[in-house]
Amino acid sequence: MRSLQRGFKRQPLRCSLYQSRSLFRSSVFIGMASIPLETLENKCEVRASEDLKDEKGRRATGGKLEVYVRLREPLSGCDQEEKEQKWLVFQEAIASESTVSMVRPMVSTGPASSPIKVEQTTSLDALKLEFSLVQNAIKAGKKDPAIVQRGRALQSKIQETKQRLQSDAGFRREYLSAIAREIKTEKVYEQQLVQAGRTGEAKIIQGRRRVMENEISKMTKK
Repeated sequence: MRSLQRGFKRQPLRCSLYQSRSLFRSSVFIGMASIPLETLENKCEVRASEDLKDEKGRRATGGKLEVYVRLREPLSGCDQEEKEQKWLVFQEAIASESTVSMVRPMVSTGPASSPIKVEQTTSLDALKLEFSLVQNAIKAGKKDPAIVQRGRALQSKIQETKQRLQSDAGFRREYLSAIAREIKTEKVYEQQLVQAGRTGEAKIIQGRRRVMENEISKMTKK
């Protein structure tokens, strides 16, 4: 195997192209191309397009030759590629009674006498992000009934919120006010988590709060 690896590193693959004329006439040399093979040490495939040259490999004769070489596995091992991706996960942070007792305040949606009520107001952008995470989980094979049901509920809530924002100006004002109050609540809860040393949960709340802040900023500029 080592001698084969050294051979692939030192010697390229030489391909010669001939034109076959007839049974009683010899073939005509058109050109040759040299394909380096050192890539096969850590890759399964080599695809190259090289210029055709004369027999000495110096002068171009015109044209190109495309060569595709494929091995079952690379000479030095498996063909693997490592990728690092950053993920932002939104989930409900549950307080532990053994560490600290914190109650997350509920967000008020306005006075009871208000003619327009926003029930369970949640940032539309936050809903969309959570829905995309649920869809990714389903595509990855996590077809748990609870996850599927959550995805349907999110989709229904997103459509309902979109329709009301487009058709009801009063709802839009109440929606923005409710999200603003929810941002303040999230900020207080985030500070409590930091003081309790639960920085991981605090970052989750911080990410969700920033999504809502960006949404309000976009909506107020329109």
